[in-house]
Amino acid sequence: MSIATPPVDEVAISLADIGKRLAFTKKLQNTTNKIHAARCIDDILTEVSVDICDLFEAERITLYLQSEDGQAIVAKVKTGLNQLKSSNWPSTPAALPVTLRSIKPC
Repeated sequence: MSIATPPVDEVAISLADIGKRLAFTKKLQNTTNKIHAARCIDDILTEVSVDICDLFEAERITLYLQSEDGQAIVAKVKTGLNQLKSSNWPSTPAALPVTLRSIKPC
C-alpha cells in the first residue's frame, strides 16, 4: 500500500498560505499587545492606528465607543499626526437608527 503525495505545486501553495497566515498572526498579536498597552482610546488612535490600518490593509480607522455618561455614541477619528476629531450622537433607542444612517464613512 503506497501513500499518495500531493503534487509539488499544491505543497508550494500550502506552504505559501501557511507563511501568510503566520505573518498575519504575528502582526495581529503585536498590534493586540500595543492596544492593550495603550492608556486610553486616544492613545490607540495616535500610537497604534498605523499598525491597525496596515494589518487590515485600510487607509484609516474610526473608533466608536459609548460616552462616559452612557448617553451618546462617540466616533473618534485621527485627523493629523497627533490630532483627533470626535463626533457625538445620542444613543437613545429612538435616535439610534437615525444616528447610524448619519454616520458618514471616512
